[in-house]
Amino acid sequence: MELKKFVFRSIIRRPAEEVYKWHMRSGIVGRLIPPWEHFTIEENESDSQIKMRVGFGPYRKNAVFEYRDISPGESFKVVQLTGPFKHWEHKISVRPQGEFACELVDRVKFTLPFGWLGVLFEKRLRKRLERFYRYIHELISQDVTLFSRYHFDKPLRIFITGSHGFVGSHVKQFLTAAGHQVQGLPRNYSCEILEESDAILHLAGENIAGRWTEKKKDAILRSRLEGTKNLVDCLKQLKKPPKVFLCASAMGFYGDRGAEVMTEENESGHGLFLSKVCRHWEEAANEAKSDKIRVINLRFGMVLSAAGGALKKMALPFKFGLGGRIGSGKQYMSWVTIDDVARSIYHAIMTPKLNGPINITTPESVTNETFSRILADKVNRWMGPPLPSFFVQLAFGQMGDELFLASTRAKPVKLIESDFPFAYPKLKQALDHVL
Repeated sequence: MELKKFVFRSIIRRPAEEVYKWHMRSGIVGRLIPPWEHFTIEENESDSQIKMRVGFGPYRKNAVFEYRDISPGESFKVVQLTGPFKHWEHKISVRPQGEFACELVDRVKFTLPFGWLGVLFEKRLRKRLERFYRYIHELISQDVTLFSRYHFDKPLRIFITGSHGFVGSHVKQFLTAAGHQVQGLPRNYSCEILEESDAILHLAGENIAGRWTEKKKDAILRSRLEGTKNLVDCLKQLKKPPKVFLCASAMGFYGDRGAEVMTEENESGHGLFLSKVCRHWEEAANEAKSDKIRVINLRFGMVLSAAGGALKKMALPFKFGLGGRIGSGKQYMSWVTIDDVARSIYHAIMTPKLNGPINITTPESVTNETFSRILADKVNRWMGPPLPSFFVQLAFGQMGDELFLASTRAKPVKLIESDFPFAYPKLKQALDHVL
């Protein structure tokens, strides 16, 4: 079969040395995988090899790649030893373009599988590669620019509860790529493991998805309060506690507030179950405050990613032209991409003046009707019929009322005032990135 070639290049507005070093960071391979790709890192067999499971539609195959021909500061190759392609050779080159910019070039040589049938997939593969490398180059540019803002003498020791979850796994990858020592905190941890740590990120809690029976609601509330209380009790016993304790919360803190703009100064809403959960959760976390420990309450908006969360479930009906507004469509949705979640958490860790509640959302909330229209445009489909409020209440009960019909229009004042650089502040731009 004929050897095929593909080239993608772009200008990164950072020094070549920084961009090359980004590729060499620990755990960076997991960060390179776009959220829509079905790639799974099985294990790192050595410093020079990576084992993955690669997916193309329903097709899955194990693959082993090896680093070769490393020219420090300039280029290296990634060659497939075993995998779905007859041949795969990927060369990454970083070329200086003056002192403060460089050209990043990805050159791929490949031979398609399945003999002559493989030719049928070439056009589709090239389109996929174009999208793949555009995502990576954009990610590198954003990461390297952000990393350059924060300086540290030695890597921070960071522990994360819920590190295998949707948000936790992504944040762990990002903080590792930033050059820090990041560990998931097991359920049966001892206080000693946290001595001399620099930051604790608490994300663990019962999943709120599912019908909210009294038993489910009790599990949601209890898992957050007990887990947080146990962690705070542990922190109080430490001789050298972490400098910052970050605990998850959510936009549900504000309750159903219509079109009123919510900042971190607003009080908790009342009457909704989620407001109660978030209020008690934050109160439990704030017990850790001391002259040694800075406490941050992370009030997350709807986190956008094709890999999980609400958007993954929402996108499917829209792809079939069945997605439409929910209820009146006038309720506001406060949202943020998974990448800006990770970056804002890092910003909070590295910015000593930040403390207390922080709205982890973009500056521009949108109505559900606007969100639905932009999502439909993104997947090249028309808007489907609206989902009536009574059907939402019938199908999902209280969860539907509070998650789908309640309105929260939040503004991230603390992130804005501390000069956090949002990578994806506009919804169309965000959906182009994550879907």
